[in-house]
Amino acid sequence: NDAQPRSLPKIANATFIGRPDTTGATLRRGTGANITNAIFSGFGKCLDIDSDATFAAAGSPDALSGTLTIQNSIVNCATNFDEEDGDAWSVAAWFNAAGSNQELDPALENVLFPPANADYLQGAELDRVRFGAFFQNLGHIGAFGEGHVWTAGCTLQNFNR
Repeated sequence: NDAQPRSLPKIANATFIGRPDTTGATLRRGTGANITNAIFSGFGKCLDIDSDATFAAAGSPDALSGTLTIQNSIVNCATNFDEEDGDAWSVAAWFNAAGSNQELDPALENVLFPPANADYLQGAELDRVRFGAFFQNLGHIGAFGEGHVWTAGCTLQNFNR
């Protein structure tokens, strides 16, 4: 779908944890999105890009467009990238072309929280030009950083069931 205006959500500092029979993110139908400092873990497949319009919106691994981006992010699934016959290019090559993404086990403890001193808890950047002043640069990848439990006092949770 090449219709305008194009969807272009901005997602920063998110942790997506899923079941092995699901896909973390299926980007399709010409969508645009800017995703940064995200973790995709536990899914059968982390990332899938479908449809010619979506591949066109992303550019290519050699010429990223800025319309569909994933930066400073981690994937850790049974299959990190859903590579299909007929895809315009390799999803893995596109993911790695950002230069700041990683394929590694984030070793999330107690379902959501990163281990103390994990490398990805330091130095993650937020592209101010792309994300604007609304987003805070938290300096870590994922929804939670060391000592940064933003849910405290605002949600009811019991992770020890």
